[in-house]
Amino acid sequence: MKTINHLKQDQPDLTEYHLEPERSDSIPYANRDQARRGLPDQSDFYFSLEAGWQSSFHPTSRCWQDFHLPSGWESKQVFAHFQRVESAIGVWVNDQWAGSALGGNKRAEFNITNALQPGQNRIEVEFSSGVNCNPAIHLWAVAAIHLRDFRITTLPGDDASWEIIIQPVMRNLGTKLALNHRIETMLFDARGIPVWIGPLGVMVSIEAGAEISAAFSYRLKKARPWSPEDPYLYTLILEMRDADGTLLDLRSARVGFGQ
Repeated sequence: MKTINHLKQDQPDLTEYHLEPERSDSIPYANRDQARRGLPDQSDFYFSLEAGWQSSFHPTSRCWQDFHLPSGWESKQVFAHFQRVESAIGVWVNDQWAGSALGGNKRAEFNITNALQPGQNRIEVEFSSGVNCNPAIHLWAVAAIHLRDFRITTLPGDDASWEIIIQPVMRNLGTKLALNHRIETMLFDARGIPVWIGPLGVMVSIEAGAEISAAFSYRLKKARPWSPEDPYLYTLILEMRDADGTLLDLRSARVGFGQ
């Protein structure tokens, strides 16, 4: 970090830190058959901003970092995620304004897709209140139509039965209507054996720029309950496919049927 006397002064010549991204392409599957079904490219990486300058006239710091856009990300929606923002920040990507966020040790996320270019890119972050210029940034990419979130609820019945409720949230960041997309789910026990026959799911259509939620459920006649003495967990696989059956997004979660 170097200090300058005024924000309009030329930025000092600093050595840039070149990123070697740590790729993370794997999602746990219930069994090998799931792994052979294919997985969308949801790779991501982390890095910290290291080059920067700080003003002694205003309590403001600005940092920047060059990074190379991974192969395959050109057709995806790319987000920059800040795990914790201490104060107000402003974000630029390739000299284009990406957005701002207030602090309070909150998370912040920006869609930087439209500002990116193939190959080398630069992200700049300006901090107020003299916050140290060393945040960790998480860049991640998804298809324009994807699962934004989901919720799983398990409810006991009057007998030994259990009801499992799946509530996915889907988002369409594209420019066209996503027609007849299907959300499918399967539940596997700890041995990788399906709990029900065939995928359970629902058909949805999502307007461009919209976000919708859905809900569907299944009643199990019997389930092995979770307890501190026997912490038994099932694995739920949630998939999103387009009208042609192409896999767009896939998530997994561990599920327990608590007493």
